Amino acid sequence: MDVSAETVIERPRTEVFDFMCKLKNVPLWLDGCKKVWELEGDSEAIGGKVAHLDEFMGQEFEAHFEVLEWEPNERMVFEAISGPFRGTSVETLEDEGDATLVTIRVKGDPAGFLKVLSFGAKRMAQQQIERSLDNLKEILESDG
Repeated sequence: MDVSAETVIERPRTEVFDFMCKLKNVPLWLDGCKKVWELEGDSEAIGGKVAHLDEFMGQEFEAHFEVLEWEPNERMVFEAISGPFRGTSVETLEDEGDATLVTIRVKGDPAGFLKVLSFGAKRMAQQQIERSLDNLKEILESDG
């Protein structure tokens, strides 16, 4: 599975990054995410581990992620280390004039219940990433 989406948010890159990386904000914009908490280390540093309570394709599950890369205001890379998906999520931010271009790319292999449903999982994952970026854009652009 390899899916990606991007959007331009009419906010400075530092503001977008700050909002995206605060754990309390993740369920507000990440589609399907119900709760996020720190497991081990610093969630904003390489080696930190976080957990999500997520819902995807009608299934609720807990997934754990490790921070592989952390470049403030530029790039975050997470590896799924448990849950129904094994792979990476790369979130990049670039200046687009006074705005920010946000790109999310998820690449990896379904496991568990997703392996059985893999045909529809890619399409659903693509839609979920697009909804997440729409949510992020709406929240940040309407926040004055």
